[in-house]
Amino acid sequence: MEDWALIRRLAAEGAPKAAIARRLGVSRNTVIKAVASNGPPKYDAGRALRRSRRMRRGSVSCW
Repeated sequence: MEDWALIRRLAAEGAPKAAIARRLGVSRNTVIKAVASNGPPKYDAGRALRRSRRMRRGSVSCW
């Protein structure tokens, strides 16, 4: 959440998105999404759990 606020502040000061991405070590797409969003990102435990199950299901079939 701190990165989100910093991205928004730097963008408001006029820093280029590519420079913000380089400085923070994130992708330009991350910067673009943070600037366009209305609020900080939310953690969705259900989404993380579903993703984890999909990844496990795929790796087990390889054994």
